[in-house]
Amino acid sequence: MSGRLIVIAIVILSLLTGGAIYYLQVYHFYTRLGPEAAADVALLPKSGGAPEQIAVADFDGVDADSSPLRYRACFRVTEGPNALMQRYETRAIATPLNAPYWFSCFDARRIGEDIDAGLAQVFVAYENQPYGFDRLVAIYPDGRGFAWNEMNACGIERYESKSFNPKCPPPVQQ
Repeated sequence: MSGRLIVIAIVILSLLTGGAIYYLQVYHFYTRLGPEAAADVALLPKSGGAPEQIAVADFDGVDADSSPLRYRACFRVTEGPNALMQRYETRAIATPLNAPYWFSCFDARRIGEDIDAGLAQVFVAYENQPYGFDRLVAIYPDGRGFAWNEMNACGIERYESKSFNPKCPPPVQQ
Protein backbone atom coordinates (compact mmCIF):
# COMPACT_ATOMS: atom_id res chain seq x y z
CA MET A 1 0.00 0.00 0.00
CA SER A 2 2.81 2.47 0.81
CA GLY A 3 4.38 1.92 -2.65
CA ARG A 4 1.14 2.96 -4.29
CA LEU A 5 1.03 6.17 -2.19
CA ILE A 6 4.60 7.00 -3.16
CA VAL A 7 3.79 6.55 -6.86
CA ILE A 8 0.67 8.72 -6.52
CA ALA A 9 2.68 11.41 -4.70
CA ILE A 10 5.37 11.37 -7.41
CA VAL A 11 2.77 11.65 -10.18
CA ILE A 12 0.97 14.53 -8.44
CA LEU A 13 4.26 16.32 -7.74
CA SER A 14 5.34 15.84 -11.38
CA LEU A 15 2.05 17.25 -12.67
CA LEU A 16 2.28 20.26 -10.35
CA THR A 17 5.90 20.90 -11.35
CA GLY A 18 5.11 20.58 -15.05
CA GLY A 19 2.14 22.92 -14.70
CA ALA A 20 4.26 25.49 -12.84
CA ILE A 21 7.02 25.38 -15.47
CA TYR A 22 4.45 25.77 -18.27
CA TYR A 23 2.80 28.73 -16.54
CA LEU A 24 6.13 30.43 -15.88
CA GLN A 25 7.33 30.05 -19.47
CA VAL A 26 4.11 30.94 -21.26
CA TYR A 27 2.57 33.59 -18.98
CA HIS A 28 4.51 34.73 -15.92
CA PHE A 29 7.68 36.22 -17.39
CA TYR A 30 5.92 38.19 -20.14
CA THR A 31 4.80 41.76 -19.63
CA ARG A 32 2.27 43.43 -21.88
CA LEU A 33 3.71 46.67 -23.27
CA GLY A 34 1.59 49.79 -23.19
CA PRO A 35 1.12 52.33 -25.99
CA GLU A 36 4.12 54.32 -24.75
CA ALA A 37 6.36 51.45 -25.95
CA ALA A 38 5.48 52.45 -29.53
CA ALA A 39 8.24 55.05 -29.13
CA ASP A 40 10.73 52.15 -29.33
CA VAL A 41 9.75 51.39 -32.93
CA ALA A 42 12.61 52.92 -34.86
CA LEU A 43 14.68 52.19 -37.94
CA LEU A 44 18.43 52.49 -38.55
CA PRO A 45 19.25 55.13 -41.20
CA LYS A 46 21.42 54.12 -44.16
CA SER A 47 23.45 57.29 -43.57
CA GLY A 48 24.50 56.03 -40.13
CA GLY A 49 23.73 57.45 -36.75
CA ALA A 50 21.12 56.59 -34.18
CA PRO A 51 17.88 54.80 -35.02
CA GLU A 52 15.04 57.14 -35.96
CA GLN A 53 11.57 56.71 -34.48
CA ILE A 54 8.84 56.09 -37.06
CA ALA A 55 5.15 56.86 -36.66
CA VAL A 56 3.12 53.83 -35.62
CA ALA A 57 -0.48 53.24 -34.56
CA ASP A 58 -2.36 50.36 -32.94
CA PHE A 59 0.76 49.21 -31.09
CA ASP A 60 0.58 45.94 -29.14
CA GLY A 61 3.65 44.30 -27.66
CA VAL A 62 5.12 41.92 -25.11
CA ASP A 63 8.53 41.68 -23.52
CA ALA A 64 10.29 39.97 -20.63
CA ASP A 65 13.32 40.73 -18.49
CA SER A 66 14.34 37.07 -18.62
CA SER A 67 15.54 37.16 -22.25
CA PRO A 68 15.97 39.74 -25.02
CA LEU A 69 14.50 37.19 -27.43
CA ARG A 70 11.03 37.54 -25.88
CA TYR A 71 10.27 40.96 -27.37
CA ARG A 72 7.44 40.97 -29.95
CA ALA A 73 5.34 43.83 -31.29
CA CYS A 74 2.52 44.36 -33.76
CA PHE A 75 1.54 47.77 -35.13
CA ARG A 76 0.58 49.77 -38.21
CA VAL A 77 2.68 52.32 -40.08
CA THR A 78 1.55 55.07 -42.43
CA GLU A 79 4.59 54.97 -44.69
CA GLY A 80 5.04 52.03 -47.06
CA PRO A 81 8.10 49.78 -47.20
CA ASN A 82 9.26 51.11 -50.60
CA ALA A 83 9.56 54.66 -49.23
CA LEU A 84 11.25 53.42 -46.07
CA MET A 85 13.77 51.35 -48.08
CA GLN A 86 15.17 54.56 -49.54
CA ARG A 87 16.24 55.84 -46.11
CA TYR A 88 16.68 52.85 -43.78
CA GLU A 89 18.85 49.74 -43.48
CA THR A 90 17.24 46.52 -44.67
CA ARG A 91 17.98 42.89 -43.90
CA ALA A 92 17.65 40.16 -46.52
CA ILE A 93 17.36 37.22 -44.15
CA ALA A 94 15.34 37.21 -40.93
CA THR A 95 13.68 34.52 -38.85
CA PRO A 96 11.04 35.67 -36.38
CA LEU A 97 10.68 33.44 -33.34
CA ASN A 98 7.34 32.17 -32.05
CA ALA A 99 5.39 34.35 -29.67
CA PRO A 100 3.24 32.95 -26.88
CA TYR A 101 0.01 31.60 -28.32
CA TRP A 102 -2.05 34.19 -26.42
CA PHE A 103 -0.24 37.02 -28.27
CA SER A 104 -2.21 36.21 -31.38
CA CYS A 105 -1.33 39.22 -33.56
CA PHE A 106 2.23 37.86 -34.03
CA ASP A 107 2.32 34.75 -36.22
CA ALA A 108 6.05 34.03 -36.61
CA ARG A 109 5.57 31.22 -39.14
CA ARG A 110 3.42 33.39 -41.41
CA ILE A 111 5.69 36.43 -41.09
CA GLY A 112 8.75 34.28 -41.89
CA GLU A 113 7.04 32.77 -44.94
CA ASP A 114 6.03 36.23 -46.15
CA ILE A 115 9.58 37.52 -45.71
CA ASP A 116 10.93 34.58 -47.72
CA ALA A 117 8.31 35.17 -50.43
CA GLY A 118 9.14 38.89 -50.63
CA LEU A 119 5.72 39.97 -49.32
CA ALA A 120 7.22 41.85 -46.35
CA GLN A 121 10.37 43.96 -46.13
CA VAL A 122 12.67 43.62 -43.11
CA PHE A 123 14.41 46.65 -41.62
CA VAL A 124 17.05 46.93 -38.92
CA ALA A 125 15.84 48.87 -35.90
CA TYR A 126 18.73 48.44 -33.44
CA GLU A 127 22.03 46.57 -33.59
CA ASN A 128 23.67 45.00 -30.55
CA GLN A 129 21.14 46.38 -28.06
CA PRO A 130 21.61 44.43 -25.88
CA TYR A 131 24.93 43.02 -27.05
CA GLY A 132 24.53 40.14 -29.49
CA PHE A 133 20.93 40.96 -30.43
CA ASP A 134 19.37 43.05 -33.18
CA ARG A 135 15.81 44.33 -33.29
CA LEU A 136 14.21 43.75 -36.67
CA VAL A 137 11.01 45.20 -38.10
CA ALA A 138 8.99 43.61 -40.93
CA ILE A 139 6.66 45.95 -42.80
CA TYR A 140 4.00 44.91 -45.30
CA PRO A 141 2.76 47.12 -48.17
CA ASP A 142 -0.64 47.42 -46.44
CA GLY A 143 0.99 49.05 -43.39
CA ARG A 144 1.11 46.10 -41.01
CA GLY A 145 4.33 45.99 -39.01
CA PHE A 146 5.93 43.45 -36.71
CA ALA A 147 9.05 43.72 -34.57
CA TRP A 148 11.17 41.14 -32.73
CA ASN A 149 14.70 40.63 -31.44
CA GLU A 150 17.04 38.19 -33.11
CA MET A 151 20.49 36.96 -32.12
CA ASN A 152 23.12 38.33 -34.49
CA ALA A 153 26.45 36.81 -35.58
CA CYS A 154 28.32 38.41 -32.68
CA GLY A 155 25.79 37.01 -30.21
CA ILE A 156 26.06 33.55 -31.69
CA GLU A 157 29.87 33.73 -31.46
CA ARG A 158 29.80 35.04 -27.91
CA TYR A 159 26.97 33.07 -26.33
CA GLU A 160 27.09 29.79 -28.22
CA SER A 161 30.73 29.20 -29.08
CA LYS A 162 32.31 31.22 -26.24
CA SER A 163 34.85 32.65 -28.66
CA PHE A 164 35.23 36.24 -29.76
CA ASN A 165 35.22 37.38 -33.38
CA PRO A 166 37.51 40.42 -33.80
CA LYS A 167 35.01 41.86 -36.35
CA CYS A 168 32.46 42.21 -33.55
CA PRO A 169 32.40 45.17 -31.19
CA PRO A 170 33.69 44.39 -27.72
CA PRO A 171 30.99 43.04 -25.38
CA VAL A 172 29.59 45.49 -22.87
CA GLN A 173 30.46 44.58 -19.30
CA GLN A 174 27.35 44.13 -17.15
